[in-house]
Amino acid sequence: MIFKKLITIGLLYGISATVGAGALQAPEINMADYRSDLPSLERSTPKLKKAFIDTAPTDRKDGIPVGEIDKIKESLQQLAQEIADNQHTPYDSLLIAQNNKLVFESYYSLGRVNLPHPQASATKAYTALAIGRAIQLGYLTMADLDKPVISFLKGLDKKQLVKGADLVTLNHAMSMQSGIRIKEEKLSAILENKEQLTGKKLAQIYLSHSKPITSESQTYLYQGSDPMIAMLVLDAVVPGSASDFI
Repeated sequence: MIFKKLITIGLLYGISATVGAGALQAPEINMADYRSDLPSLERSTPKLKKAFIDTAPTDRKDGIPVGEIDKIKESLQQLAQEIADNQHTPYDSLLIAQNNKLVFESYYSLGRVNLPHPQASATKAYTALAIGRAIQLGYLTMADLDKPVISFLKGLDKKQLVKGADLVTLNHAMSMQSGIRIKEEKLSAILENKEQLTGKKLAQIYLSHSKPITSESQTYLYQGSDPMIAMLVLDAVVPGSASDFI
């Protein structure tokens, strides 16, 4: 469990490993090749022949303080080596911060110290953190987690909402269990109109074009609608906008 609390990870895998202690140079890409075309850069970046593992990261003078981890160093080295040996789900990188300092870094496969990495579903953790902060500051309560999201989203055309839309709580939205079910082809066609991709209009789309929502349909399903709706609730309850609040 301690690793789950500490690590921030990417994807894919490494082969063999080099273990350092601040003396080795972390693998980089040529930033002149970056420009703004990240997808093509990722496709052209070769996989590392050796994983890079460092228990005392070098200070790169980039504004990120570094240090050495004071506990479980051997266990982390073992975990990193297991990742390099393909014993776990494929990763691109494993970095750990402790007391606001980077104390451990490792790179595998496409991982590079200066290559931007897509965050994808890691953003759901940020959404949850923002919701927690809103609760801490009194803009939401713990009880609000079990209230329907439509109670926060003022201005929705409730006549257009599907049956069961009022069953979707903030907790459902944050745990990918909203019960919203829209065929991918239908959703893609609806979302072609970019003007509909803003604010409550987006919630209106999801809650109007879904199949009827029931307690039976409210099972886990990995989809974009749920965290988007959670963020719209945050946007509705904090001063200004969710962006300003974050």
